[in-house]
Amino acid sequence: MPAVNCSVFVYGTLKPGERYHDRYCGNQVVCSEPACVPGRLYHLSPGYPGLTHEPGWVRGVLLHFETPKVLVGLDELEGYTLGGSGTDNMYERTWEQIYRLDRTPLTWAWLYRMEPERVASLDGIWIPEGYWLDPSDRSEG
Repeated sequence: MPAVNCSVFVYGTLKPGERYHDRYCGNQVVCSEPACVPGRLYHLSPGYPGLTHEPGWVRGVLLHFETPKVLVGLDELEGYTLGGSGTDNMYERTWEQIYRLDRTPLTWAWLYRMEPERVASLDGIWIPEGYWLDPSDRSEG
């Protein structure tokens, strides 16, 4: 198995099976595992989620990559520019503690967070269960 040199916690459209996983992550993932982080999750009007620094827990997937080069594409997708400000960036890429689903420490990884003001401007709807599913993927009935 190749060495893991970069890990990213994903909770929305980059999760395995979601719309951007194959394009931005698929063939570069060395391994993955379920994980969670502190925060609050919102569904945003454009059709994707935002994670904030508020009380709660958010479940997602920790993706492990062989190289940090994957961050170039992820930063572009997430509207993040290194050195940009909160008003310039859609999300901020942060280095944070990641937890197992039982909330014991797992490792450190990158993740993308959004400021609550940006969530409000995108008509964010709180997801109390802390797990996002693309509404267009949900079957009716």
